[in-house]
Amino acid sequence: METEKSGEANGVSEEPPVNHGYLIYFAVVLCMGSTCQAGWAVAENGQVGFILAEKFGWEKEGLLSNITIVTILGPMGLATGSFLGGKVIARAGGIRRLIILTNLLAIITSLLKITLDPVSIMLGRYLYGTCCGIMNFCLSKALNDTVPFKVSQYYSVLINSGICFGIFFSNFLGLLVPIEDQDDPNSLQ
Repeated sequence: METEKSGEANGVSEEPPVNHGYLIYFAVVLCMGSTCQAGWAVAENGQVGFILAEKFGWEKEGLLSNITIVTILGPMGLATGSFLGGKVIARAGGIRRLIILTNLLAIITSLLKITLDPVSIMLGRYLYGTCCGIMNFCLSKALNDTVPFKVSQYYSVLINSGICFGIFFSNFLGLLVPIEDQDDPNSLQ
């Protein structure tokens, strides 16, 4: 009697080969590119906070000063968006539609952040962080739905790597921010 070595003969179907090229494109370009925004939302105020304080005449120290509030609103929005992500996916009609909607909303909230009104800057930072939190949730879900389980360990780390890269890049750009010169009162203007 001949024994068949095929898995289908035993009732087990063989899995199709994994397309690593597509997965690398999906994980690196889409996930790291989008979650990099979340890292940016966490760290973006570190460079410009003191310039905003100088421009608006805010106190530079204190627990509830405007600069402290502006600094924490991005990460607070990120946490809010992470909590809301699951509930919003069902209402928006799926992950892809929600990704598009949150990117459009992130563009609008970025416009709020560049105005010269302190309230709209604060609102823009919070809403931008919320968009990034929702995006982070959506991309984690999309990655889990797209990547086969047997190779998920290789790709799942990329979402948090994108956030870390966004924080690094934002802090690296802080090297380009002008430093206040004590001898020149117009150094930050």
